[in-house]
Amino acid sequence: RNNICPKGGASIGEALKQNNTLTALTLQYNQIGRTGGKAIGAALKENKSLRELNLGHNFIGPEGTKHIAEALKINSTLLVLNLAWNKIRSEDASRIADALKVNTTLKSLVIYIEGIGLQGLNDLVESLERNFALTKFTLHSCYKSYTELIYGLSGLENKMGNYIHRNQLVEEERGLRTGELSFHERSRVLAFGQSSSGSGAW
Repeated sequence: RNNICPKGGASIGEALKQNNTLTALTLQYNQIGRTGGKAIGAALKENKSLRELNLGHNFIGPEGTKHIAEALKINSTLLVLNLAWNKIRSEDASRIADALKVNTTLKSLVIYIEGIGLQGLNDLVESLERNFALTKFTLHSCYKSYTELIYGLSGLENKMGNYIHRNQLVEEERGLRTGELSFHERSRVLAFGQSSSGSGAW
């Protein structure tokens, strides 16, 4: 946490347009707001090196989310994206869902479930019918009962689980052909090697 304001977020966005070496960026628990979200979204349309981006707890709101979603339709290098706690609404989740339908590289997505509602969640799940890349989908929530109500009881949990499992199998098969560990296999290896007392940045 560095108390980065919207102006600072905009500056980071401009820097990312020129940078071709940075692979991971964590801005969690700052206040870049919609201005920073818009700038970083614009940068993701041009940046070719960033693999992991954590924007959790930045309140980028609908405007920032809109630009991030537009970037996901174009960006072909980002693998991990955390958008938890950003005041994302149902229509914003639908924009992300539209992006997931055409994005072929993002492997992991984190979203805060409160605010997106059943419609937003349904759109996200349905987008995975056409997305074969995402192998990890994390939904954050402060209220377990709320999550169970709109996620578990709606039947979307099983549906999403089936899509994610399908994508993991597709990636594992691809890995067998190339001799490389799949993304979720690498994630398991990294998680196993982490200290149990550390919560990590994601």
